[in-house]
Formats: sequence, structure tokens, C-alpha cells
Amino acid sequence: MVSTSGAKLWYFRYRLDGKESRLAFGPYPQTTLAESREKRDAARKLLASGISPSQLRKTHNTTVDESRTFQYAATAWHSSSLKLWSEAHADKILTCLKRYVFPAIGSMDIIQVETRHLAQLVKAIDDKGVHDVAGRVRQHLTKIMRHPYSRASSNIIRLTI
Repeated sequence: MVSTSGAKLWYFRYRLDGKESRLAFGPYPQTTLAESREKRDAARKLLASGISPSQLRKTHNTTVDESRTFQYAATAWHSSSLKLWSEAHADKILTCLKRYVFPAIGSMDIIQVETRHLAQLVKAIDDKGVHDVAGRVRQHLTKIMRHPYSRASSNIIRLTI
């Protein structure tokens, strides 16, 4: 795309949940056509799994204090609930979080986690065909966001999907 000022940039227009967005890949000619296509293909893979490429870029660009991440809050919730569960059940929950939740939103600042992020995550899991896991992940996410640590760190308390 060439702007009115004469700058040439590679853009990728996409639509997620009915909202159109645009992702810039870099200026032409510093970013080649081949590089732009590779970045476009990677962004399409993220979209196919229900993850916004621009949101993912924002989470990678900002460094977050470890004690403010979603993963830290989830681990705090898990640790505080250990006495309520059997060891096998606790292991299943932690494995589920490590497999499905932490790769997607684990490094996000707990304050920036919104209901739409959690809903996109549950929808992506459900779209993979593991409906029972999606339901359990939704339950875990609700409990994590209602945990006192999360309340102190975030304004988002309730998850309604």
C-alpha cells in the first residue's frame, strides 16, 4: 500500500469475529515480497486457530513482570486449590492449562486479559473437536479470573461465554 506521503508498506487485512483489522509487515523494499508472504501465511495460521495476529504481536512486544502474567495467576489459583483435589486431578488440570491455555495467553499481563481473549481461546479449542476439554477449560478460566489474586490484579472478574 502506498500512502499519500509516499511511504510503501506491506499490509495484511483480515477479519476476526466480524471486525476488520490490518497488520503491517514492514516497509518496501526493506521487506521483500517473499518475506511478506511468509508473514502473511503465519498470520493466516493464527487466524485459523482463532487467535488475532495483532494481539499476539502486542503480547510479544511488551515485557511483563512475571508476577503479573496470566500464567502466574493461574499457577497461584492452582496452588491454592491443591488441598481440594486429588493429586491425579490436580495434574490433569495443570496439564490442560499447559497444553491449551499457557501457549496462547500465559505470557499476557493479567490486567490486559479480557473476556474476548478467553472466549476466543475456548472457541479455538472447541473448533478442534475436543468439546469436553473446551468446557473444562472454560470452567478453569472462570475460576482463575475469580481467584483473589486475579481480582487484585485485574478489573475483569467474571467470564460469561
